Amino acid sequence: MLIGAYEHIENIPVHAHQWKVRPRGALGLATTLAERREEALLYRKLATLVDDVPIAQSLDDLAFRGVPRGAFDAWCDALGVNALRTMPKRWAEG
Repeated sequence: MLIGAYEHIENIPVHAHQWKVRPRGALGLATTLAERREEALLYRKLATLVDDVPIAQSLDDLAFRGVPRGAFDAWCDALGVNALRTMPKRWAEG
């Protein structure tokens, strides 16, 4: 309701009495948002897909070409996740 009214977290006023909408529990919500606004902004940043990072490889270089071996098998052994060994093969066939 608040995001719908204000579009972005930074546009939401700090105090509930300044809001254009009146959600149930507005005072508690305003208090929590005031206390955790920086966290909310951080989580939004972490959830935002970044697609402009330069990489040296092409997409073709990064394509999966088969079942990993060696280090992957050792990693599966170390974690005790034997069922995971077969998943890359299934993904490659899919």
